[in-house]
Amino acid sequence: LRLTPPAALVSIIALDPFDESNGATRLIPHSHTWGEEENAAMAAGGLDSGGKVLRLPSGVEAEAISAVMPAGSLLGFDGAIWHAGGASAATHSRSRLALNFVYCCGWLQQQVQAPLPQPWLCRA
Repeated sequence: LRLTPPAALVSIIALDPFDESNGATRLIPHSHTWGEEENAAMAAGGLDSGGKVLRLPSGVEAEAISAVMPAGSLLGFDGAIWHAGGASAATHSRSRLALNFVYCCGWLQQQVQAPLPQPWLCRA
């Protein structure tokens, strides 16, 4: 059981509607409280082939939910919650759009490092 305060807070603002067909963000409720065994099980194999249920070592089943929301909605959650983009079954070529803001504690390195500005990019 994790008893520490959140090290990262995530917020997603939907610019387009999020639904099952266009790959709404998927989350596993309460996964931010898991211990090492549960997190290792998720990292090793994760969800079943339908992307819905994970059986944890404790015998508990964890089910992923989709963040279905209309455009203009805000989704906020602890960054330790297992989350991912869903699979899009949309037939149109345009992806859904969103703004994603993440606040991390100063000592936490982000997962993807943004490149430093290059001289050729910063011409006046």
